[in-house]
Amino acid sequence: MKKMNVIPLIMSVFLLFSCTEQEQVISESIAEKSIAKENQEKENEYLLAQQVFYAASLEKIEQLENELAELSGKKESGDKETINEIEKTQKEISNYKIASEYFYSMRPPKGLRPLPRPRPCMSENSSCNPIITNLQQIIIGDDNDLVANNLKIVSEKGNVVGKGEMGEGKYGRTVKIEVEKFNGKATMYVELSISNETKLSLDIPVRGY
Repeated sequence: MKKMNVIPLIMSVFLLFSCTEQEQVISESIAEKSIAKENQEKENEYLLAQQVFYAASLEKIEQLENELAELSGKKESGDKETINEIEKTQKEISNYKIASEYFYSMRPPKGLRPLPRPRPCMSENSSCNPIITNLQQIIIGDDNDLVANNLKIVSEKGNVVGKGEMGEGKYGRTVKIEVEKFNGKATMYVELSISNETKLSLDIPVRGY
């Protein structure tokens, strides 16, 4: 009788260790997949050109229109030297409006949906300027008319903490970015050309952490 009772006990112990080992393997597998997913997400950190450049162009238009109103006021007060500045500002506004319409018409590449990240906000006091410490790329896609040059990111202290250049990525043409870890506010500067006809520069408030 005693021998018969030992067998179930041995089987129970065997099953216990077997289940524990299996659970450990499953747990390790889940952890590995989680780490791999996290690394992949970091590698794929991006902004869409259509969003970031469109928002920045609207802000630039508002800024130039305010400058134009101020210049027009000076002209009405008899300051004739402002005429050339007014014409120059009007031309700039026209270029940025053309660009904003172009950016608005852009669409994300197939298979890519906009990330649920805040769009750049131009207000200096806003809290929704994008965090770009892990930014890897600004995706343009299949559009061959847009070229981005001399992209750099400058911190409040005047240090260059990031640079970017045109290249190719999983979703087509992209501006590949290298950003250092930094805290606080910064500004992303970029020169853009549309079909070699409309040329403009944008400065976009961003944040590090």
